[in-house]
Amino acid sequence: MQTILRRYSRLSKDYPNFNIIMSTFLFLIGLVIFLSFFSKVFLTPRNMINIFTQVAVYVILGVGMTLVMATGGIDISIGSMIGLTTTFLGTVMLGYGFSWWFSILLCILAGGVCGAFNGMLIVKFKVPPIIVTLGTMTLFRGLAYAYQEGRVHYGFPEQLLWIGRARILGLPVPIWIAIVVFLLGHYFLTRTRTGRHICAVGGNMEAARLSGINTGLLLFLVYVILGFLVGLATIILTARLDAAQATAGTGMDLHTIAGVVVGGTALSGGRAFMVGTLLGMIILGVLENGLLLAGIGFYWQRVFIGIIFIMVVASRTFKEKQTAVS
Repeated sequence: MQTILRRYSRLSKDYPNFNIIMSTFLFLIGLVIFLSFFSKVFLTPRNMINIFTQVAVYVILGVGMTLVMATGGIDISIGSMIGLTTTFLGTVMLGYGFSWWFSILLCILAGGVCGAFNGMLIVKFKVPPIIVTLGTMTLFRGLAYAYQEGRVHYGFPEQLLWIGRARILGLPVPIWIAIVVFLLGHYFLTRTRTGRHICAVGGNMEAARLSGINTGLLLFLVYVILGFLVGLATIILTARLDAAQATAGTGMDLHTIAGVVVGGTALSGGRAFMVGTLLGMIILGVLENGLLLAGIGFYWQRVFIGIIFIMVVASRTFKEKQTAVS
């Protein structure tokens, strides 16, 4: 036991953020054990795969949101962005008859354009990210409604549906896509100079600028990356539902932000963990699934998620203040 404690203490000293990741992981384990008492189905392999499939889209969105929040920014427009890109996907594929692969490419590019629009307003006009994305949240959703005019696109080709419903080695394709995106995001953030610069910008933008980092380019880049990932997430959602409508993505922005913050990424920027984001998304997915199996309705699920979000942020803020004082 003492050996384990010594190793834990050494890891805590060598890796200052180890405690945050470990506490998030232990919270997840405790949550799984607690919820398993309410349903015999909860821990079955089939239900676990169902949870990870549901979480896959949020992991993809969370990777992009982690990069944005690492700079001290935020994007609350991604839900509306999904609504706009899915209507665009349905129109070009079913309305204009474009090939499935070209339509997928256009959807990802459309997400990138939306992200670039947010980034341009933030960088060029110096408007705070929360204000910009609050405005584009309404703008993108309004464009989706105006463009769709109440229609619902359905009956997508099998090639697209394969992305959302097929399995490879027993796991649904969305899970494999989420794994690849997570690994690339983790490598980009922790192993590349650009990734380290992103955290530096969030920690102290002026100091980063004076050290020669192109802060404007980095801010623009993270919103474009998030936009591309929104386009990818849209493809998976559309393929799973075989439907494209303007209401798609409602509430997914706040859910994504909550998962990223629960995973340990700082709202103020400068500290970001892709591993924490993965754990945070799984925690929210496990909580939603467990509460559903326990017979708790959707609205009460929102209440519990909100309580957990507040508790996690409050406890970490308190610990940071205590550390600063000591």
